Amino acid sequence: MSMSFRDSWARRSSQNVILLNILTVLVYIVGVQISYQFVNSELSEHTIPLWLPPAFTLGLFFHFEYRILPGMILGAILGAIVVLNHFSPPLSVPPFLFLTLTFAFANTIQPILANLWLKNRLTQKSPKNSPLVSPNPAFSGPSVINPFTTVKTTLFFIRVAILTPLLSACFGTLCLGVTSLLRPDQLLLVFITWWLANALANLVFSPVFILVRFEKWSLLKTKKVELGIVLFFLILVNILTFVSNYPVAYLYLPLILITVCHLGGFVANVVVSLATLIALFFTGQGHGVFLQIFQIQPLIFLQSFTGILSLTALLFAALTQEREQARKALMRMIDSLENEVKCRTCELHTAQQKLQFANQELEKLVNLDALTQVANRRWFDRTLEQEWYRLLREQKPLSLLMLDIDYFKAYNDFYGHPQGDSCLHQVAQVLTQAAGRSADGVARYGGEEFAILLPSTDLIGAIAIAEKIQCTLAHLRLAHRASPLQPTLTVSIGITCLIPTPPHPPKTLVQQADQALYQAKRQGRNQYKTFCSSDPVTEAKD
Repeated sequence: MSMSFRDSWARRSSQNVILLNILTVLVYIVGVQISYQFVNSELSEHTIPLWLPPAFTLGLFFHFEYRILPGMILGAILGAIVVLNHFSPPLSVPPFLFLTLTFAFANTIQPILANLWLKNRLTQKSPKNSPLVSPNPAFSGPSVINPFTTVKTTLFFIRVAILTPLLSACFGTLCLGVTSLLRPDQLLLVFITWWLANALANLVFSPVFILVRFEKWSLLKTKKVELGIVLFFLILVNILTFVSNYPVAYLYLPLILITVCHLGGFVANVVVSLATLIALFFTGQGHGVFLQIFQIQPLIFLQSFTGILSLTALLFAALTQEREQARKALMRMIDSLENEVKCRTCELHTAQQKLQFANQELEKLVNLDALTQVANRRWFDRTLEQEWYRLLREQKPLSLLMLDIDYFKAYNDFYGHPQGDSCLHQVAQVLTQAAGRSADGVARYGGEEFAILLPSTDLIGAIAIAEKIQCTLAHLRLAHRASPLQPTLTVSIGITCLIPTPPHPPKTLVQQADQALYQAKRQGRNQYKTFCSSDPVTEAKD
């Protein structure tokens, strides 16, 4: 199955190469036929002013490389035959064969050398961020660098496009001179016209073939109105220049610059190509403003003019590309910085949350009694002051319960300190359950003494909590055989309640609760007492 797939793939690949070579031959022949539409014996003395085939093959070779070499060679031979058949009188067989082979060699080696020179430079010295073309079904060649993305690479392409035709122009002119088809006084003019014909074709038409691969057609489809406007003004300028003979050829320049700005370099080069074809055709047919302005060799001046248009389009498009790339790079940098700031802000926020949590945990540790796991004396003193002044503003009651485990020293002596620590922890849990509300606070006041702070709680509510504590302890029946009262653990409780007033400091509440606790202990323990300024009220509970 895998062999069948590979054979099928190889067969399709071979078919594609054959089709590419046939297409190359057809393109070459079409280029020859189009080029001959510009011939005017009166103006150019049998010299072709625009030789398209090498420019077409330069663009094709840029994408498909040596796979189209057979088609290039065959097309160059056929093109040379077409050219030599136009000679009058007809050539004999030896010079015909000689010129056919030399012309075919010159026209084949020119695009090959141009591509090798261009790609070698692009591969080695292009910026690292030059965009690579993604694999495109229409082009099966390898990924290549767009030579028109920077001014530097565009200038190099212009150099290649202008210099490589010197080889074929020199070679062809010498061959024509050797075969005595040109007079010595014609050599220089033919050389210049030949060179300009090839260089102009390279500058004008090769970029169109190369840029086809890099054009974003989906974006171009959205600009149909702009395309229509450009086409309208191109037709208008052509009519004014080559039909009505008005000297307004300078209007091509703003048209091309506007096209570059709105539609990109590819469309601008297409516009230059169309303008060049129309200009050369009408001038070759004896029409147009160039015949009126330049009486001597108007085609050379027209070639120079269209070449300058092409150079302007290429360089301005490269400048626009560089500006767009710089803008995108700046936007990427701004986005990167914004993302970095967001990440750093998020990290800072996370760190702040962790620090806040750590501070809270530290605060708990600082305010927590390690043995009983309830608040310590430090927390109690601070919270009492805060609640006192808060309820002073609100004029609400603040209650306090002071508790002491009865005969706890005897408990420690009888059961030992580890059991005494466990007893303190159990009592603290009973107090925490009895307090109930989150606003209520249980604290270890010192030794076996505890305090319960009850904000916004009146005396009746405080007494209810004290009773709940004693009932819970009685139900638990924690053993205390060292107590002279009874064999289970008991507590004594002092209760006070005040509405804070300015003359009294917060410690007043502690003093009153402590006095009530003293009364509970003095009158037999295992009971609670409420504070009374004259005579504490006793409500004993066994």
